[in-house]
Amino acid sequence: MKTEVMDKRSKFSSLSPEDQQKTFSRKHTYEQMVEIIGKPRPEGLALKTSVTALCRFNVHNNPALPRSKSIANSPTHCKFAARLVF
Repeated sequence: MKTEVMDKRSKFSSLSPEDQQKTFSRKHTYEQMVEIIGKPRPEGLALKTSVTALCRFNVHNNPALPRSKSIANSPTHCKFAARLVF
């Protein structure tokens, strides 16, 4: 149930599946992805977001990442994830 509430609040949940896939990068840091996502279409997604929001979305939705509730709910994981390449 908690995931359903988060999905309704997430800016990313309103994106098409194709656009959601664009938020999953293996080449860029979260900081770089926030900048890219904020650019106007077609270069970006014209979506203002934060590193923390992007990190949380990726932890919960990126099929390439392992599922771990302890990581997803850790307040420090996404707080310090800005420079991580995912």
